[in-house]
Amino acid sequence: MVVRWLSSHRHRVSTGFGPGRAHPVLGRLGPGAIPCPGVDRSRTRPRRRQRRVIESAKDPVYEIRDYHYRSERMDAYRDWAALATEVLGDRMDLVGFWVDVGIPGKVMGSDPMDLTHGPANVTWIIRWENMEQRETEWDALWKDPEWSAVWAVHPGFDDYLHMSVRFLADASRE
Repeated sequence: MVVRWLSSHRHRVSTGFGPGRAHPVLGRLGPGAIPCPGVDRSRTRPRRRQRRVIESAKDPVYEIRDYHYRSERMDAYRDWAALATEVLGDRMDLVGFWVDVGIPGKVMGSDPMDLTHGPANVTWIIRWENMEQRETEWDALWKDPEWSAVWAVHPGFDDYLHMSVRFLADASRE
């Protein structure tokens, strides 16, 4: 997969086509040749070809939590999330907690997966110094009386239709 960095903010675009394979619209482009009108390439940093991998428990990590929550219960979930984020924000570096606003999502790509429940309708991100911190603080959260009180008023545990958790490194800091 070919990855190009665009603009001084390093937005990433993946063409999905490797060396020797022509993109159906862009053709065969050399390094950094994705057309991007208005981008001053003289100010962008040199491109790296390495992929960032979290190699140890000492590396900074972002935890992305995606939930497919029963849509009929989203109003109650939004109310609960307002309370939950207050407690979570006091105990961890909560980057954000987002819930669906009713605008249909899109699933795209050259081989899109059939998502039974559609795109996730709840996403939250936590920034951790490393995986050791994550494990310690996550375990402590479930022993915390204030979080237990918030969790006790959750609108419906069985309304989580699907949950996924992934851990990512900040590629813009490579």
